[in-house]
Amino acid sequence: MTNPFQQANLLLMFMQGPKVEQWAARKGEELTPTVLGDPENHVLPTHQDNDEALWNNLLTALRTAYSKYHGAEGAYRAIKGLKKVM
Repeated sequence: MTNPFQQANLLLMFMQGPKVEQWAARKGEELTPTVLGDPENHVLPTHQDNDEALWNNLLTALRTAYSKYHGAEGAYRAIKGLKKVM
């Protein structure tokens, strides 16, 4: 798949689970009007569907939103994996 808009929507569609569903839904609601606009509210599109920034912005937002959780979970797993040596 080479279309950044379709890539982003596919990623958001597959994101499931209690920790990410609300975030993914919100990002989908933000993404769609940037390409399709919102004629009812007189909002014009700001990006073409082939604009690579759509994909890059979504990945940046994902890393920013969940990097602190990934670090904490990784640290917790590392601590649990430690063994007492005597």
